[in-house]
Amino acid sequence: MYHKLKGVTNHIKKQLIKEDVIHGDETGINVNGRNEQCHLISTKKYTYYFHHESRGFKAMNKMGVLPKYRGIIVHDFWKSYLKYKCEHALCNVHIQRELDNIFKKHKQEWAKEMSDLLYEIKEHADCARKQDTKIDEDTIKTFIEKYHSILMKGFEDNPPPEISKDDVVKRGIQAQSKSKNLLDRLATYEKEILRFATDLRVPFSNNQAERDLRMITIQQNISGNFRKPHGADVFCRIRGYISTLIKNKMPVISSLHAAIEDVPPLP
Repeated sequence: MYHKLKGVTNHIKKQLIKEDVIHGDETGINVNGRNEQCHLISTKKYTYYFHHESRGFKAMNKMGVLPKYRGIIVHDFWKSYLKYKCEHALCNVHIQRELDNIFKKHKQEWAKEMSDLLYEIKEHADCARKQDTKIDEDTIKTFIEKYHSILMKGFEDNPPPEISKDDVVKRGIQAQSKSKNLLDRLATYEKEILRFATDLRVPFSNNQAERDLRMITIQQNISGNFRKPHGADVFCRIRGYISTLIKNKMPVISSLHAAIEDVPPLP
């Protein structure tokens, strides 16, 4: 079955390369006691899983989608994605978890204000999407001004540590706080974070990818591991095809039978 689905897997990859918006994510899998990775590229119509021993750029290149892709990929800020020439959108659910954690642990008001602002923008985006329109430019401008104002409060609450040259020599460069790291990310990747508001094709979160990876997590919880790398490869290919069939409301059993006969239906 693995070899018989090679053609349909290549078809899925080609379709993903044509999509305006795709989702990317990855999760750890146990392969004969080794922690390896199941990578994912998906949309509402297509699912492509790919097993590789590494999590980063090398694996993503070997998948064969991102090097050719020029649309928008939604992801959770794993930096390997940022090496590709396509446009990027960051998952705001992950950002809000970090903001909520900072507010609960450190009582920094800017974090709550930023979380509330992102939800407010999301409500406007959802409303505009339902009405098949877009958020007007003046409203976008107001949101961006609020965003910048909250960032300024955050940086005031989290100034960089004052370190003398002697301290650097003795202790090395001091690590930043999680709050400061998040503020830097919010400032540097403002366009990618707010892309869901400026381009309504882009969702607020990376939930599509998280849903598609759930089956991999279930498999790991039930089976525990793959005995050999090829077993992981086989599972990823077959499961990606089944997921794509389901998304396109195509019959699974008869399609798999057709694949055995070397004529798998193409979604």
